[in-house]
Amino acid sequence: MKTEAIAWMIAAVSVATSVYSVLRHREADIKFEVLRADFRLGLEALTKRFEEASRSLGEETPPADNTLLFDCVGDWCTADSTKHFLFPKGIVIGYKTEGCSYGDGILSVDGYGYDTGEGQNCPQGNGSVTLGQRNTATGRSAVVTGGKMNTAEYDSSWVGGGQLNVASGSASAVSGGYGNKAEGWVASISGGESNTATGESSSIAGGYRGTATNYYSTINGGYYNEATGEASSVTGGSYNKATGDYSSIQGGNKNLASGETSSVSGGNRIVVDKKYSTGAPFNRTSDGWWIADKNSHFLFSRGLVVGKKNMACNYGNATLTVDAGKKEEGTNCPSGQGSVTFGISNKVTGSFSTILGGMKNKVSKKGGAILGGKKKNISEDFKTIPKL
Repeated sequence: MKTEAIAWMIAAVSVATSVYSVLRHREADIKFEVLRADFRLGLEALTKRFEEASRSLGEETPPADNTLLFDCVGDWCTADSTKHFLFPKGIVIGYKTEGCSYGDGILSVDGYGYDTGEGQNCPQGNGSVTLGQRNTATGRSAVVTGGKMNTAEYDSSWVGGGQLNVASGSASAVSGGYGNKAEGWVASISGGESNTATGESSSIAGGYRGTATNYYSTINGGYYNEATGEASSVTGGSYNKATGDYSSIQGGNKNLASGETSSVSGGNRIVVDKKYSTGAPFNRTSDGWWIADKNSHFLFSRGLVVGKKNMACNYGNATLTVDAGKKEEGTNCPSGQGSVTFGISNKVTGSFSTILGGMKNKVSKKGGAILGGKKKNISEDFKTIPKL
């Protein structure tokens, strides 16, 4: 329509010029009145077409003065509230960063160039956004919303804030913290320092130098913890490793859950390498029984009392007693090192001596043994009653 309008304007001017030229030079030979009437009709037709073309041209041509889109008062200009504004290349608010290869359809708010006159953010990916200071978004639709020296490298990656954080996996995210890296697909880190999530859909909530390397592996906190098994997790503590698939460690120090679906609830240097093992020494049944872990040995360095404790006894090291007691208190007393007492009110003071039953028996020397009876007494080394 623009071309047609221009053509009609040129035609009108040309015809008018030609007719007036003819009238001027041939006025004596042609009936002036007839020509004037014909000219008037022709000119009216051209004028009508010219007006129509001009209206069409006016509808498609923006106003020459673009300030009509803004209402400016002082140093503020308000955009026309009836218009949408399209910026195909993008918008930079503040300062432009020299050396940055800006993407298309980008947005950057860069206000840290007030002292140098040069920006610091760089939204390189198409559709990327950079806010904050010295942040870079290189992936398509990547976003950095704040902080300092953060980088969103891959498509749809996001860094919320903090410092020196990197989101390099597709759709990965780092909310904040310092020096964190979300490298896996849809991996995420909420905070902390120097954490790394490389597994697909892995996550780290916080802590220091945590590593989640497998599918859906998670670390909630602590320091130097590792979740390397698929869907493994470490809740907290330090230097813990959940290497088995679906394994978990709730806390403690230097624990290892390497069995599939194994777990460690806490403690120090506990290793659970059997499938489905909990790492806890006991599990309680619905009827109130505590069942020992069938895959574990139990070490009692000081000793073991089965039954009731004798409050007046100075128990020796590595002792064993089975003591039903009397009323609310035990009656046996294995005070000798490595001694054993069964029965009732039996007492062993000699090392490595044993009373296997009976009542009110005593062994005061080492290596002695009373097999049973009542009020038996051994005061010699390596003596047995009765004799075998």
